[in-house]
Amino acid sequence: MPIKPSSLAFLLTLFLTTALAQQMPKPSPVEISSLPEWAQLMYAAQPNVFAVQNAYQAYYRTHPFVKSYHTQYYKRWIRTNQYLINDTGDIQEPNPEELALVNQFYLKKQESQTKTSNWTIVGPITNYQQGLTQGSGQTNVYSFDQCAGQPNTCYCGTEPGEVYKSADGGLNWQLVSKTIDFGSGVSAVEVHPTNANFVLAGGNNGIFLSTDGA
Repeated sequence: MPIKPSSLAFLLTLFLTTALAQQMPKPSPVEISSLPEWAQLMYAAQPNVFAVQNAYQAYYRTHPFVKSYHTQYYKRWIRTNQYLINDTGDIQEPNPEELALVNQFYLKKQESQTKTSNWTIVGPITNYQQGLTQGSGQTNVYSFDQCAGQPNTCYCGTEPGEVYKSADGGLNWQLVSKTIDFGSGVSAVEVHPTNANFVLAGGNNGIFLSTDGA
């Protein structure tokens, strides 16, 4: 049966989501055997998303949340598979015909676009990992806002769950949320239109307010 245009659009979204998700290698079987149940379920050969989510939530109801390689893997694993889950929580990969069609559509779309933009990275350059130590990986930005009344002041929220502030229009960035556990990537930031020190930021653990921009 031919694939409908609506199905093609969905599959293209699925393809882009999966392709853009950063791939993190699984730990060794020895390390996995020492991890909490939720992580062992996640790293299994055929994990069930619902079972992993239930075990993850049950574990952190009785244990303090600490960022780790495995919690970061969990976030990316959930995001990568969000469109592949069936009604029972099992992951169903697209069939070869669907993947081939989506690949053809995506490549054709890329060929039709003329890329004339010239971009250079301005930050955040320094990022932080587990234990708030400086990391060497990239900082994926989930959210951004700029103070309308003080346009040189900007904030952005990142995938590892941190908020960065720039006071010079984005040329330099400083981590300002070292003591806050957002429980996930910071998916939203909002700055007051005239007071650049008044900013809201949100993740899975709720919405947090700063009145001093730090």
